[in-house]
Amino acid sequence: MGQAEWATVPISTRDVDGPVFFTDHEWKTIEAATARIIPTDHHPGAREAKVVRFIDRMLAGTQFIFPAADGNGFLRMEGRDEAAWQERIKQRREFYREGVVELDRLAKERADVEFLDLPAEDQDAVLETLSGAAKPHAFSL
Repeated sequence: MGQAEWATVPISTRDVDGPVFFTDHEWKTIEAATARIIPTDHHPGAREAKVVRFIDRMLAGTQFIFPAADGNGFLRMEGRDEAAWQERIKQRREFYREGVVELDRLAKERADVEFLDLPAEDQDAVLETLSGAAKPHAFSL
């Protein structure tokens, strides 16, 4: 059965403003990290785009994977499609949870505080350490 034939589930991502999957600490940490990766400048950044909310919903389960064409819900997956997505989501959940733990570990090594409590420049340094690459320089159009 193709996606066009899947049943629609009337779920809105607007139902809840806060975390569905993340803990409060994970939400705030991921939000802070994404805001350093895609900062707000003369264009909206990750905070304005609600990137953390998108990630949280993606990790919440298969009910938020494929939006229905009419915008009034999401496609309900079943069978092998759902099982495959559940495995992908499980792996991504572990990746994000381990990432928050690692950000906090690196922050504590650096300044004996959690990632959230670091100044922006130190958050950048922790993200550079974690990624193994220097932060790209901003450019103007």
